[in-house]
Amino acid sequence: MDVHATTECFICEKTLKMGHHRFEGFGITDWGVTVCTSCKKHTTDGVVETPELLERMREAGIAPSYNSKGHIIIPR
Repeated sequence: MDVHATTECFICEKTLKMGHHRFEGFGITDWGVTVCTSCKKHTTDGVVETPELLERMREAGIAPSYNSKGHIIIPR
């Protein structure tokens, strides 16, 4: 039987499956969260701040850092 753990992308809140030969996300160790493959790929210039994302960051104790474009920098 193929069993996968599930988690949620911190940015887009998509449900991710993680397990044997299946890794739909990446850990952001500086934040202690997981982001999906798509968000990691498409946020190299940072992520646009939304009230929902800022609230999740506040609840997780994460202080956002911003780049010159005003986007939140995702640690790599």
